Amino acid sequence: MPLNEHDGIDFEPLWDYLLILPQKSTDKTHGGLHLPGGVKLDNIALGLVIKAGSGAYRESGAFIENPIKAGMMVHMMANRAPFRLTNKGVDYLVMAGRDVVAIAPQASLVETTKEQTDG
Repeated sequence: MPLNEHDGIDFEPLWDYLLILPQKSTDKTHGGLHLPGGVKLDNIALGLVIKAGSGAYRESGAFIENPIKAGMMVHMMANRAPFRLTNKGVDYLVMAGRDVVAIAPQASLVETTKEQTDG
């Protein structure tokens, strides 16, 4: 689902919060090994950032700009309990930027999109 298909969602995250479209979990490792049924890679989940807050103020009073922007694919902590939001039948997650562990390379977006259309 392209990013522009989510333009109509009436939700603007504040501070360093993110609106994320979770991606389908995979049954294959990055090395190409297929996992047997029932085994999942549950520690870290992958998601597409739909909207991102501008940043947050620290205790020192300094404003830190949010480095995570809409359109980025991110790895997030799956064991956190994000706020769930459903809009027009699509399920989203709302979570703080500090719960994101990494920004995925653009190749991950291509691989994930390909797997979703192939699978």
